[in-house]
Amino acid sequence: MKSKIAFVTGATGFIGSHLVERLLLEGFAVKCLIRDKSKLGFLQNLPIEIIEGDLFNLTAIRNGVKNANYIFHVGGIVAGKSKKDFYRGNVEATKNLIDATFENKKNIRRFVFVSSLAVVGPSKNNFPVDEKSELNPITTYGKSKLEAEKIVLSFKDELPITIIRPSAVYGARDSATFDFFKSINKGILPLNNFGRSFINLIHVSDLINGILLSAKSENAIGKIYIIGSEKSYTWFEIGNICEEVLEKKLFKINLPKIIIFIYAGFVQFISLFKQKPSVINFEKAKDITAKYWICSVNKAKNEIGFSEKTTLFNGFKSTIDWYKLNNWF
Repeated sequence: MKSKIAFVTGATGFIGSHLVERLLLEGFAVKCLIRDKSKLGFLQNLPIEIIEGDLFNLTAIRNGVKNANYIFHVGGIVAGKSKKDFYRGNVEATKNLIDATFENKKNIRRFVFVSSLAVVGPSKNNFPVDEKSELNPITTYGKSKLEAEKIVLSFKDELPITIIRPSAVYGARDSATFDFFKSINKGILPLNNFGRSFINLIHVSDLINGILLSAKSENAIGKIYIIGSEKSYTWFEIGNICEEVLEKKLFKINLPKIIIFIYAGFVQFISLFKQKPSVINFEKAKDITAKYWICSVNKAKNEIGFSEKTTLFNGFKSTIDWYKLNNWF
């Protein structure tokens, strides 16, 4: 890469913080949009330029984009109390950022938008979805990400854009999959559909590799890439790997769909009385109980040289070790 100034949104989050660290290792000067500079989290003591504000502070966004060559839009929301929340946090926020990027387009070498496989939705059969599959998001989150993608794609003739759709992501620092790892650490493996549901998983380090490969490749301009594991797993297979990592047998509990929906509905109702919305809700139950969250990464392999480096065993082990080391359980 010729110029190496990057502007990252969502930098304090799970994926964003890992991305910032990799960019620094690769010699980038990194600017991060931070809502509250007193809450740097995993970015504490890193040599970054802090742009205080959010994706609705146009002055902050313009300061972040100014002189930047690479924009990595990782920020967004995965939980909201209403459709309006999702569309504001994912659609309007993306529009604000790409408008500011367009104003400074002479410096821009790539605008990478980290979207989600939720835009495509689960496969209706056991055939992996890919970048040509019909888009059928089943949640408001997925629908809002789709609308954000449309905004980004509307600039593809004006800006060098690339869109990344990660499958389910896990790794150190992740709070979304923490409950699963906490459960297996206690010796309990929760299952639905008796463990016969399929899923593609990706360790965060491999996702970051995919994001950076897409930013470096001229071939990726104007393209969309799914980044996930190179094979799909049943939850029963995942359970077996967990037993190998923990070196103990797990007590497997099958959760009927109705129980998952009842629990999700209850959590959603309780969250109405709390300031922070819950990630678990009735729509998330639809997500969790879908049988085939499977995808192909052949396009990313063939066009930008993506390959999965982290085995599920090593990825789970390093994640569990991190949770233990940092006293998450």
